[in-house]
Amino acid sequence: MEKKAKLLFYSGIITLIATFYLSWFTYLFGTINYANGIGGIKVVIEIFTGRINYYRSRYGETALIYLMVVVIIWLLASGFLQLIGIYNYRVGIIGSIMPILIALLILLYSFNIPFTGGFFRLFEMFGDSEPIIEGAVPLHIVLSGRTEAIGTYILLLGGILGLIGSIKNKSEF
Repeated sequence: MEKKAKLLFYSGIITLIATFYLSWFTYLFGTINYANGIGGIKVVIEIFTGRINYYRSRYGETALIYLMVVVIIWLLASGFLQLIGIYNYRVGIIGSIMPILIALLILLYSFNIPFTGGFFRLFEMFGDSEPIIEGAVPLHIVLSGRTEAIGTYILLLGGILGLIGSIKNKSEF
């Protein structure tokens, strides 16, 4: 495997770990919720199995809910898209966009940048009230005095590495 392809391989693995194993931040909504990709999977399944009225009452328009579902699915597929980017750099770029955007929005929100407040509702859709394995999945490594967890930074790292690897991989085509 060439160096350029290795970068995409590593970025895909890092993004998958950050998406499905690490939590990005916590928030209170009755109980403590850990936002990560597994919570996003549960929300997408609930929406497509008939619980859309619950989300419509919380978020409003049905079109907005389906737009959120597209964002969730895109983020969940990002690590896999980065791995496919080894063979097609365009797919690698598409797979790197969403982790970068989501991580940056989480960081901007945690630094109290006011325009990101509306996006926090999207982040709530990644929340899950119960960990799968207490203390292990999702792994929540907190930063002292911060709302975001280390998973946000690792998600950002995976996206940036994927973008760099895809751009470098472009020269092969």
